[in-house]
Amino acid sequence: MEARYFNAERVSPYAKELVVLAITSGSTISILLSPLIMPVIVLSSENGLSSLKNGIRFNWKYAVVIYVLVQAYVQTKVRINKYVDDK
Repeated sequence: MEARYFNAERVSPYAKELVVLAITSGSTISILLSPLIMPVIVLSSENGLSSLKNGIRFNWKYAVVIYVLVQAYVQTKVRINKYVDDK
């Protein structure tokens, strides 16, 4: 009987670190913008503003920067790997 193991290289043509980075960036952005995380709730009780205002209004620029940086890195690595593989 032959043992069968999961082979990540056969499932995805992309590097494992790129897949992990792309997935975790989405989690990072959703946590950053969530009005229900503890720091936003504590800040809302301190400064008197709503949790939506503290969560989304003040953090949306950080979320956009994280998204742009991660996507630029991932797309660059994918293009470089595709160029190297084609040669």
